[in-house]
Amino acid sequence: MSRTRPVLSPLAAFLAILVCEMPATAATLTQTRQVPLRTTGFTDTSSLTFEKFNVEGFQLDSVDFQFSVHIEGGVRLENQSTLPRTIAMSIGAILSLRTPENELLLSLSPRDERSVDLGAFDGTVDFAGSSGVTLTNLSGDRSGSMSFVRQEGSDVLAQFRGPGNFSRLLSSVSDSGDSGGGALTSIFNAMASAQVTVTYTFTQVEPPEPETVPEPSSLALLGIGGGLTLLCGHWRGRWRRSAT
Repeated sequence: MSRTRPVLSPLAAFLAILVCEMPATAATLTQTRQVPLRTTGFTDTSSLTFEKFNVEGFQLDSVDFQFSVHIEGGVRLENQSTLPRTIAMSIGAILSLRTPENELLLSLSPRDERSVDLGAFDGTVDFAGSSGVTLTNLSGDRSGSMSFVRQEGSDVLAQFRGPGNFSRLLSSVSDSGDSGGGALTSIFNAMASAQVTVTYTFTQVEPPEPETVPEPSSLALLGIGGGLTLLCGHWRGRWRRSAT
């Protein structure tokens, strides 16, 4: 008479610890400062002051500077030569972003260039008539950028971290001029302004993970699973002996 082999489903106990490490998402903070429009040839030491990055629990990854400059103005020309002339002229400025120690960071040269035909001198210096001209509403724009990035073994971002502020200077030099005329009277009027935007990019600093110690209930579960596995083996041995 055959015996039916008992089918036992041993209880297996597993302890699984799933650690989901989500990638840190970069965030940004932005500050914008402006230097108001004024006649070229100035140095601004007070308008470009920014708050340092001082957010607890976050790591500063990069600092980006966006530098935008604008000029506007006009020019008056009078050809005092006995011959007609073609005059090339431009209004412009060189605007430089510097550290308080006068280290150059960025330099931009916005300008507006024109060419005018002037007749022989008409006898009156009035910047009008056949030999003179007055140009207004001239303008020019330029922009540039630079970045400081966190690097291993270098603390280039230290100047931007911590409490307090940091500053930058804006200097401007006139860069207007003309060419093509012998006896020529020219008067330039150029004004400049600037805008600087500082963007901090940062990520959250993950605290070190503590060592995982099994909970008492987990240890008990492991013991039960192991005991049942041993008991299952014992039953199988007895079944085999009785079957013979």
